[in-house]
Amino acid sequence: MLTRGLTRVLLVLVAVCAGPKSLWSRSQSPGVSSDEHVLFARSSNCFGQRLDVIRFPGLSSADQQMLSRLSGLHPGETLEREKLQEAERALFATGRFRLFEVDCEPSAQGQVVLTFPSSPNYFVGAITVEGAPSRPTQSQLVNASKLQLGELLTTEKMETAQENIRRLMRENGFYRALVDHSEVYNSEIHQVEITFRIHPGDPAHIGLVMVTGNTLFSRGQIEDVAHLHPGDTVTAQTTSTAIDKIRKKYQQQDHWLVQVTIQSAQYQEKINAVDYTLVLVEGPLVEIRVEGFRMGKSTIRRNIPVYEENALDDDLLNEGTRN
Repeated sequence: MLTRGLTRVLLVLVAVCAGPKSLWSRSQSPGVSSDEHVLFARSSNCFGQRLDVIRFPGLSSADQQMLSRLSGLHPGETLEREKLQEAERALFATGRFRLFEVDCEPSAQGQVVLTFPSSPNYFVGAITVEGAPSRPTQSQLVNASKLQLGELLTTEKMETAQENIRRLMRENGFYRALVDHSEVYNSEIHQVEITFRIHPGDPAHIGLVMVTGNTLFSRGQIEDVAHLHPGDTVTAQTTSTAIDKIRKKYQQQDHWLVQVTIQSAQYQEKINAVDYTLVLVEGPLVEIRVEGFRMGKSTIRRNIPVYEENALDDDLLNEGTRN
């Protein structure tokens, strides 16, 4: 029992003696308003003492002067708890600091020196891309990052930006693409210049093509129509082109309500290939004709927008009736 009691007392003493000299500490997390942050107080002998100097380490002289005025604290006046709390709130409310603390130590003149060590917030400045392929372009990659000029930069936003760029690269066939970045901080204007470096690697190629639900064409014919030949390079237009061309091929056979979907696009990492599974539902056979007056096929196609829009619905048929 005595040993346990002594151990507990020693731990408390170590925690107090080894602790920092900070009077106050406040930190900001993304998405949390400043009113929700807790102001922590630690014991100090600084209260009731006269201020000698107020410091903001790591900041420019212009910023230090501006923040000193904003704090409302002045050398020569007595340091009071309430005034310090007000100063800390005013400084933190500027939004320029991610982590904010206040340290106090005695000066040679028998007064106290107040120091505001902080981790400043930085905001998005210029964004550049190195190593981009022809597609996607540099501007497309910058847009994909979804980082906006002047917004607060956080670790979470940077991680999301890199994942967004990787996703765009995969959509363009670069499944092996590597993305990293570098940051250059400008403490004068609190902006960070970001450079994304792209290592695209070899684009993936088409692997196996499987077709289900099709009754009109062979798999080889579907591959030819859809331009889905094993070994061809995968691009951002691969699937959309395949769907459009298959739909048009069926509509040429008067299957206007055909449904074409890519059920899966499975990437095979070892061989850098994408296997596609297509589902085709041909739908009913639809005949569009004009009765009561002899009209050539070219006239029908020119006046009924079903053929131009490659779609079938009541609005298009009604427009064709008016035409």
